[in-house]
Amino acid sequence: MRKALVFALFFFLISFRISFAQIQYYGVEISIDGKRSYSKITITFPEPREEFTFAIKGRVENLVTKTIGEGIKCQEKVSGITLISCKINLTK
Repeated sequence: MRKALVFALFFFLISFRISFAQIQYYGVEISIDGKRSYSKITITFPEPREEFTFAIKGRVENLVTKTIGEGIKCQEKVSGITLISCKINLTK
């Protein structure tokens, strides 16, 4: 349990940043299974955004993205940190 708490605090305080964006809600759920951890990140913006980018220290595998309503497409680049860039298809 302590390992999960340390990971969550590290993840929240140091590893995560969203470029030039205000966040209305940010939530993290983490489960640890042996040497792997599984994370679910929920980000809610106060206003609709067409794109955003954030970085996570560490390697991200099997990225799955979901949004309510419209489609979302995210790409990840791994080089010491994982840079995740997402574009959301907003219809007017």
